[in-house]
Amino acid sequence: FRWYAVGGGPLRESLEGKIDQLGLHGVFVLLGEQSNPYPFYAQADLYVQPSRYEGFGITLTEAKAFGLPVVATDCPTFMEQIVDGRNGLLAPQNARALAYAIASLMDDGALRLSMSRELALEDYDRLSEIEKLYELIEAATLAMESQRVSL
Repeated sequence: FRWYAVGGGPLRESLEGKIDQLGLHGVFVLLGEQSNPYPFYAQADLYVQPSRYEGFGITLTEAKAFGLPVVATDCPTFMEQIVDGRNGLLAPQNARALAYAIASLMDDGALRLSMSRELALEDYDRLSEIEKLYELIEAATLAMESQRVSL
């Protein structure tokens, strides 16, 4: 396995230091912000989302739309989207439990395949759901821009 972290944030420098310290170059790659994350979903074997809180969990929804088995922390948003052991794994919000869940999914190809199949059988169109969300965001942005006053 090779790990790709898409996105940015205040912990990037700290993560780069840990990668250097542990000699994990080429194993753990920080990609930074990406305008189109979909190619990374398409090439992934699983998706990991460690969070204490998420408002909607759009990246988790995107990963599921690509049929990726998910390992996520047990925050309320993810507990609404993941059926533990069926279409992903939920882990308590601590590093050891998350690592255990990731390792169990990495080591069990049959479970990953079963979860991918379960995601394919889910009865709603996740890509359509994501598109609707993006349309809503775009409409809200346009509405805000039209209300701006020039000085």
